[in-house]
Amino acid sequence: MTATTTHTGSDTVEVAPHGEAPGGFEYRRMRVPRRAEGRQRDLAARFGWLPDGSGTTGRGRTVEIGLKRPLELAEREALVRLEHDSDQSLATIESLERSRTRVPALLASAIGVIGAAAMAVSVFALQADDVVSSIVGGVLGILLWLAAPIVHRFASATRTRRVAEQIHAEEEVIGSIGRQAVSLRSGSGPSS
Repeated sequence: MTATTTHTGSDTVEVAPHGEAPGGFEYRRMRVPRRAEGRQRDLAARFGWLPDGSGTTGRGRTVEIGLKRPLELAEREALVRLEHDSDQSLATIESLERSRTRVPALLASAIGVIGAAAMAVSVFALQADDVVSSIVGGVLGILLWLAAPIVHRFASATRTRRVAEQIHAEEEVIGSIGRQAVSLRSGSGPSS
């Protein structure tokens, strides 16, 4: 029989079939943001994952971490369930962190596009010899272009404050899940 390979998002988990390689390991390669590597390694250790000896590889903003875990792990099913919950919370945190910059950028871009439209109206009005509309459109376009970076800065600060509370709540969930995993692995049962 051959090993089973499962791909989940950016993870690859390879498990040897039961009955083969007693005392063997399952292997996992995870691609994580470079800034979250330490947190991810600590969390993986709580679920029984060990470095597989391949080291960390990666370019740019992400790294790939190689891990292994004994197949003969006590309470394995409960740990896998907790690990899945932890992965969902981590994905939520990543999404929230991306939204801190994405939402303000979209808002500022929209204001910039509206400013460009006002400038276009100004040019067309000038070609039609409508000087008043041309001046109004030009002034409006310039004001919108000047407002875009200010709105971006304000929206970014506001979004960061809002998201910080949600990220903190998800980190608390991950901490609780990690404590439950350590409790399961130590044999004292789940804690809340």
